[in-house]
Amino acid sequence: GRGGAGGRGAAGGRSEAAPAWQQRPSQANQGWNANLDQQQEAWQIQEQKSKLPIRERRADVVPDLCGPSPVCCLVGETGSGKSTQVPQIILEEARAAGNWNVRIAVTQPRRVAALNLARRVALEMGEQDVGGTVGYRIGGENKSGSHVDFCTVGYLLQLFLNAPEEF
Repeated sequence: GRGGAGGRGAAGGRSEAAPAWQQRPSQANQGWNANLDQQQEAWQIQEQKSKLPIRERRADVVPDLCGPSPVCCLVGETGSGKSTQVPQIILEEARAAGNWNVRIAVTQPRRVAALNLARRVALEMGEQDVGGTVGYRIGGENKSGSHVDFCTVGYLLQLFLNAPEEF
């Protein structure tokens, strides 16, 4: 099940360190320029992310994404944030509602797209690389995430047929 729209407090009483993108560069260890550069890059990514059309229409989209239906068809222009932002929005809403048992599959037409988008979303979520919260599953190569996996349509169909318990 997916989480519904809920409060914005700490979900389930869990206390976690803020991801790098939520920490201001002034909070960085000033002795490490690399860390400061990473945090500044993270802030730039978050600024770009906030300007995407899907983020601007979040309040309109969330009821459909996290409503009673297990399926939602979302149509938008290229570059609107469908593939990168929607999985993050669903995960944020689920966590806010206290639901930590969320699995999201995002299909892409090609392997390279699935791999590149997985890396981008992991970076946007403050992770160094795929394999944490975000991963990918493509023919011959898997680095699964704990909550979000980018995969080719063919891989997802094979997964549903041969090992549906994995999702």
